[in-house]
Parts: sequence; structure tokens; C-alpha cells
Amino acid sequence: MEGDFLERVLDLSKTPFNLDYTLNSGQVFKWEKMDGWWYGVVNDSILKMKQMGNKLFFTIHPDRGIEFIYNYFRLDDNLPSILNSINKDPIINDAINRYYGLRLIRQDPWECLISFICATNNKIPNIQRMIKRLSEGYGNKLKFEGKVFYTFPKPQSLAYANLDKLKSYGLGYRAKFVINAAKLVASQELDLNKLIHLDYYTARENLLTKHMNRKLLLGVGLKVADCVLLFSLNKLNSFPIDVWILRVIINFYNHLFDKDFITHIKEKRLNDWIYNKIAERMRAYFGDFAGYAQEYLYYYIRHKSF
Repeated sequence: MEGDFLERVLDLSKTPFNLDYTLNSGQVFKWEKMDGWWYGVVNDSILKMKQMGNKLFFTIHPDRGIEFIYNYFRLDDNLPSILNSINKDPIINDAINRYYGLRLIRQDPWECLISFICATNNKIPNIQRMIKRLSEGYGNKLKFEGKVFYTFPKPQSLAYANLDKLKSYGLGYRAKFVINAAKLVASQELDLNKLIHLDYYTARENLLTKHMNRKLLLGVGLKVADCVLLFSLNKLNSFPIDVWILRVIINFYNHLFDKDFITHIKEKRLNDWIYNKIAERMRAYFGDFAGYAQEYLYYYIRHKSF
């Protein structure tokens, strides 16, 4: 797909946004920065983007209009109001001031689901390699500026993928989880888009549901479900917890919990009981936009020097 590509400029002077913070925040794994420009494939379109001050320069092919950018980067969120509502203590205040403009991304639910299945017990560079190889193996090839890109595979493409081939991409035990999810979504036994219209707890239950004591969606626990709910299904009160956020709780928010509980989580691995107790307390503390607080704190702790 070569041809003429229209470069556009979006004035962000009234819309706080930081492209680098947003794309570096561990939400997405299919973007790459080359020669000062970010390149990504979103919903089968190639995006080329960079930010200079309040100006966002971008190209989309096939063209989807500025509304596509607004939707994907949640530029329709009233970020100043959201950040004001979660700005409850010196730690989150410091995170907001340091990384002002970081936004949640409104991802495709299917791609988000597979990405975070691959993210379990994994590091970001490994996740990026897995997603890249999945796309190269089962996505469609696109060309732009002499470079080759690949779309994210459709559920139908992965539903009957070769298990050993997926394992060779570095997925390991996650390969069977990816195939399982693809079959459920391809058959519409699981309709991810319908979850957008459900409340947080009902939508989460749909992702964690069991049938005859068997988990339908393999490889999806509380953390993966919460990531999918936050990053693709508009559940902004979702508060995913991993080892980084656990570190945030122990170091900065221990006063919100009993001393015995903090001692317990220092000694024990994260389990469902610990996870739910922390998530519920942080939802109560930060309110309806707890997910934004989580993302700022996640970015903060990953760049914090103790």
C-alpha cells in the first residue's frame, strides 16, 4: 500500500497530551520510534506521529480522520478535571506534575486481550517481540515509506493457529491461551464489544467466567481482566495490580491499610484475596478515575530512583 500520504497537524493547546509518555507507559506494545517519529498500526491503519510542543503531526493510511486520533488517544477525556479529581496526596501530585499529559489509550479490545495474555509474567521487550512475531506470522502486510508493517491478527487467523509455531514465537505456555481466546472470540461465544456497555463488575465477571467449573478464557486472571477493562473497555475505575503497583502500595500507600496487611503482602506473593483488597481500597480512595491514578503511579514507580 504505497502512495501519497497527507500529513496533518493537530493543535493541542487546549488539550493536554504527551505522546511519548502515553506510548511509553506500558499500555501498548506495537509502536516503535524511528528517527524521532512514532510508527504504529492501529485497526489496520498505519500511523506516523510526532509531537512538538502543542502541535501533533500525524499521517494515517488508510485515512480515518482526526476523530480517529481523538478516539484512540482519548483526547475527548477532560484530563485536567480527571487529574484534579485523583490528585489526593503528595505522591500522585508528584506523578501528575512529572508526567502531565499522559493519557489512557482506547485500544481495540481483541488486540488488548491478546497483548495482556502475552504480558503475564513477562517483560515489556519480550511482549513487544511476541506481538511483532504474531503480527508477522498471522497479520496482513502493509508498506509505508519503504518500510513493512503488519496488522494485528484477526481472531479467525489465530483460532486454528499451529500451537508449536506460536510457541516458537516465544509465547511458550501462553500459546494455548491465545488459541483458546481466539476461538471464543471468533465463534462469538465471547463478544468483547458488548462488555463496553456493562458496568465494571459485570464486565469483569464475563472475562473471568467459568462453565462446569472450567475457566472459559484461559490465561485471564484479575490483572489481565483489569488491564483489558481499563485500556479497551472504558472501565476507568479499573485498577490493575502487578509487582510495580504492589511496590507503590508498600512504599507510598501503606497508611491506607492495616499494618498486619502490609506485613503480610511483603511476605506473600500476590494472590486474588490480596489483589481484590488492594484494588477495592484504591478504587474507594481515587474514585471513578482510579485507572488514571494507576497509570500515573505505574509510570512514576518505573522511573523512580530510591
